[in-house]
Amino acid sequence: APDVERFALLRHSLELFAPGFEHVAVVDTEDLPLFSARFGGSPRLRLLPTAAVLPAKVERQRRFWGGRLGRWLRHLEWRIPSHARLYSGWKLQQIAKIEAAAQLGAVLDL
Repeated sequence: APDVERFALLRHSLELFAPGFEHVAVVDTEDLPLFSARFGGSPRLRLLPTAAVLPAKVERQRRFWGGRLGRWLRHLEWRIPSHARLYSGWKLQQIAKIEAAAQLGAVLDL
């Protein structure tokens, strides 16, 4: 996943310039093993899969549109009704961040 290399740069920056910063990252459920293998030993890093923060219906839709059939259908997007694909990649990222913050805030009493 190309996101792994960008994430490595982010982690490096945080370790250099904000060493005491607690970092919570939401990663696609299917990419969690890859991120865990590479960054699992990083101090103050908590990796959460999207399945832990997104509602089940949204997670299923994210996985469908990210899968082989969903990617193929995106090429036909102009033929698919606009309501068929409710959440795009960017929107899903924002929803995941908000959900994670809400869940963590409830745990941390923020």
